[in-house]
Amino acid sequence: MKILNLNTHSLIEQDYEKKCEIFVKKILEIKPDFITMQEVNQGIFSPTQKFTPVTFKNCGKFPLRENNHALKIYNMLKNNDLEYNFTWCGFKVGYKKFQEGLAIFSLSSIDDAKSFYLSKSRNHFDWKVRKALVIKSGEISVATVHTGWWDDPDEPLKEQLDSLFDGLKNHENLILTGDF
Repeated sequence: MKILNLNTHSLIEQDYEKKCEIFVKKILEIKPDFITMQEVNQGIFSPTQKFTPVTFKNCGKFPLRENNHALKIYNMLKNNDLEYNFTWCGFKVGYKKFQEGLAIFSLSSIDDAKSFYLSKSRNHFDWKVRKALVIKSGEISVATVHTGWWDDPDEPLKEQLDSLFDGLKNHENLILTGDF
């Protein structure tokens, strides 16, 4: 089984288009079974995606927008005859212009997709908000997270990890990825 994990920084990256091409080229080369990504952005004011791919499963409160990074990667892969099932969970506003979230791609079907908070804060304008995204694909569960800092006085990593492990306790055959 092949798993690829990347904190993308996506739309805020310098040379974004070129980096997307490099990323997609590598995916086409190695064809991972699962791809997990953090900091998967879309513009707050970008138009809402009119046609949602049938392989997409939304589990966040933000709608999928036309410039969503996960959607871009999906389309680039599909244009190269590699189609993934994918989910995206947006949960906070970053840099006052992006809706930021997590994404998971799977070559096999996504039977279920859920997200849950790791942070105490639920305010999507708070940059310290953290969530986990978990899918069930057959007998396997795959989760991805983007946690905060160990010594943060407001949102300590230990509390986020306690929330993570509590939220994942019923998942067997779990693959845990992310930016810790």
